[in-house]
Amino acid sequence: MPPLVAVVAESGLLDNVVKRIFTTSGYRLESGRVLPEMALAYETYGRLAPDGRNAIRVTHGFTSSQHMASKYTAADAAAGPWDGLIGPGKAIDTNRY
Repeated sequence: MPPLVAVVAESGLLDNVVKRIFTTSGYRLESGRVLPEMALAYETYGRLAPDGRNAIRVTHGFTSSQHMASKYTAADAAAGPWDGLIGPGKAIDTNRY
């Protein structure tokens, strides 16, 4: 499963990146085979609007990680690989969406 990232407008700054995991059992694939358990890793930034209108889903196969932008802590060596694309004033503008 590809990663899921929700980028929200209200925070503007990507200073509160939250790593999350959704887990389910009995996940059926297109082939008909069933995975006993499936975990989907994703990140969220800021606060989701009650109706979900400010959520943006970013999927990729580039890094094999859910981490896309900013840092989890100030001590992290580098920001996520899409840090140049996700954030205020960038292609996925967190001040706009």
